[in-house]
Amino acid sequence: MNMRLVALLALTCMTYSLTSQADDSDLTKAQKLLNAGKAKSAYEKLAPYEFAQAGNVEYDYLLGVAALEAGYPDKATLILERVVAQQPNHAGARLDLARAWLAMGEKDRAKAEFLALQQLNPPAAASVVIGQNLKLIEQQEQAERGPQISGYVDGGLGYDSNISSVTSSFSQSVQQTYGISGLQPTGNAVQHEDGYASLGGGINYTAPLKPGQQFFAGADLRQRAYFQQDEFNSTVLGGQAGVLWNGSRHSMKAALLAQRYWQAGAATGSPKATLDHSFLGGSLDWKYRISGFDQVGLTLQAGQLRYDDLPYSSNDQYTVAGQWLHGLEGPLHPILLANVYFTNEDATTKLTNGSDNSRRIYGLRVGGQVSLSAAVDFFVLAGYQERNDKYMSARAPGIVGKDRLSDLTFGLNWKLKKDWSLTPRLTLMHNDSNIPLYAFDRADFSITLRRDFR
Repeated sequence: MNMRLVALLALTCMTYSLTSQADDSDLTKAQKLLNAGKAKSAYEKLAPYEFAQAGNVEYDYLLGVAALEAGYPDKATLILERVVAQQPNHAGARLDLARAWLAMGEKDRAKAEFLALQQLNPPAAASVVIGQNLKLIEQQEQAERGPQISGYVDGGLGYDSNISSVTSSFSQSVQQTYGISGLQPTGNAVQHEDGYASLGGGINYTAPLKPGQQFFAGADLRQRAYFQQDEFNSTVLGGQAGVLWNGSRHSMKAALLAQRYWQAGAATGSPKATLDHSFLGGSLDWKYRISGFDQVGLTLQAGQLRYDDLPYSSNDQYTVAGQWLHGLEGPLHPILLANVYFTNEDATTKLTNGSDNSRRIYGLRVGGQVSLSAAVDFFVLAGYQERNDKYMSARAPGIVGKDRLSDLTFGLNWKLKKDWSLTPRLTLMHNDSNIPLYAFDRADFSITLRRDFR
């Protein structure tokens, strides 16, 4: 059964039987449709009886919930107000009425009702719905107050087992790939491990343009410095700016993106080639809140990746991604998420053999989070990615390269006090490839302390 509906019905102060009415068959069918997430069908099943059944609390409540979930908040408010007029303590109707008011833009009325219901010690699922809606109202109020500036700084320590993601058996892999024996690794092909220190920070600016619409801009700077392998020290500067549209259920964000990455690396030869590169592009993100427990999204991104010294690695790319977020009932407040994506990269420069490094990438990432306490969240993320070269001999003679990258991340987010958090994190990576030279394993552990400014 739909857990959101269970929570709301559990709040009802009086119990009604769906089979006690003359049209019990249609009511029961509508109830089943609602439980299955087919709100519009449930509403269409119930609506023809409104003239005869209006004033029947059981019928009106079911019709009001169906109207709200089907996307008719104006109709839902009228129906649910009938329920509350007859049963002022019908907490389920009050909660859905507050949600309908918010959908209609009556933010103050909705906030007052949510806060009142929050004091009634509601069931866990209903409490989640109330909390999410209060957070949405807070975001809307912040936008209405005028321009806002926020930011963060963080720093940490970590350990990286394979800095440049290279195979641990270089000589054997070269022999398997190219038929050359006895070749020893040099430069970036040497497997390095080292501890590191990290430092980062960011600033964000938002300003309302009109109701439900705001401008945003932000920049982030991140640095990683290894204790011994300083040629692999890196700096990343990123920025974005765009417009955000917020509705009761829908949100849309259009942004321009820019990033600059610096790393000398350990390349051999003269002049020495660095790994410095830049990205310039744009993205469009759409999110839809299905209910208090479910949210879906779609992301489109396109851009240009350009390397300063490695032109054969430069490409034009686009990405399509879909997201799903689902909350569960329970004292741990579980959250599940999934992300699927496809990236196409077209190389801008041909290799000397006439091939190039164009490729297609397919990926899936799933994860979850539970609240171990009011201050500690535990999270886990798992990813799987397939990289397929478009052309033969791009990375090895006579071979169309295919890589399979898996990764697993565990971590804790510990809220030390207001605006302070500590995050230990462990990421494990394993890459299989039909070109042995590109197979590798890597582990990265870090502890990061963060301070937010709002």
